[in-house]
Amino acid sequence: MKWINKRVILIGLVTIVLSLGSNVSFGDFGDIGVGARPIGMGSAFVALVDDVHSLYYNPAGLSRLTQIEFTSGYGRLYWGLDDGSNLGNAFIGYAHPLEKLGGIGVGWLSLGLKGFYREDTFIFSYGNKLFSSLSAGLNFKLLYKRYDNNQYTKSDPLFQEKGYSRIGFSSDIGLLYNLTANIFSGLSITDIIQPNMNLADKRDKLPLGVRIGVAYRDRINLINFALDAVYKHREFNISAGAEKWLSGKSMGVRGGIDIGSDGFKSFSLGGSCQVSSLEIDYAFIYPLFGLRGTYGSHRFSVTLRFGRLREIVSEMPRPSPAEIGIPTKPLSEEEKIEGMRRYYYRGIDHYKRGEYEAAIAEFEKVLQLKPDHSQSLRLIERAKERMKIKK
Repeated sequence: MKWINKRVILIGLVTIVLSLGSNVSFGDFGDIGVGARPIGMGSAFVALVDDVHSLYYNPAGLSRLTQIEFTSGYGRLYWGLDDGSNLGNAFIGYAHPLEKLGGIGVGWLSLGLKGFYREDTFIFSYGNKLFSSLSAGLNFKLLYKRYDNNQYTKSDPLFQEKGYSRIGFSSDIGLLYNLTANIFSGLSITDIIQPNMNLADKRDKLPLGVRIGVAYRDRINLINFALDAVYKHREFNISAGAEKWLSGKSMGVRGGIDIGSDGFKSFSLGGSCQVSSLEIDYAFIYPLFGLRGTYGSHRFSVTLRFGRLREIVSEMPRPSPAEIGIPTKPLSEEEKIEGMRRYYYRGIDHYKRGEYEAAIAEFEKVLQLKPDHSQSLRLIERAKERMKIKK
């Protein structure tokens, strides 16, 4: 099989993609990432998962779904290789919230070099809350890889004996924990079953992977930060990213970086545009080590959200006064009134700009000072209704 892999390197650099792809990857079915939004943040997404891309990064994130989501994405990897190789990947995913039963999802991920090699992963996922602050998820995966019948393989005795393809099964597990109202931690363990995907029937199992991360979500200023650490096949990788949403989440910008113990480095940039229920994302990834003579990798994805908006604000733990900046020491009546006025009018400003999540966060601060404040309660409900219409 080593001889075959050398030929694949010569004809199309498949092994380079599998060993130097986005983030850490090792041999077959490496971690190439999915979704232009997560990839634009350096794929630091294990604790930030809140959409259909939970299928790949952490199935526990399906518990955070607020609507049905469908996504389709394509990536052109290492554009501009001297030999003209067309290295690409595609991802299609569907996720469906189940009210109080969490969420389910299915996905398909494909990577290949046209005319030589292809691998497909079919993902079936479920995630749900175990406790108010803890969620868990499970993936079941069907793996399929195939070498094409060409001049390099048709005369090889191994292919004549073993065929051109192999099928395997694997699974992942994931956890999400809300440390505070704004800080989250995530854990994903991939390929627990570790199937043997080698045509030669040697001991060449897919390695177990561990990804752990933390994320901070500023619901008022609409800024997210994430940091992930990955350990797989005796190699260690750190990825970090940040994103900022603008104009009531109608536009977003982000950036990230990957650093590996094997010397691998890359940076990424990305952007988003949301119109009603449609989101379009783009990410650019450029390697700082290895293939530095290309035009980088380009990822595109389109996500559609539809259906009734599932209630999620009430499911989030109400932040403590300290977490949202309200003094914990007793306040005078005058200080309470001044604080309520400040938070209330901030909420009004966000509400008028269509920044409904940020508005709700401000009105929640008012309720920390006066739980029965009728105007804030009413505007929270209105903001939720507006979010439904906007979605």
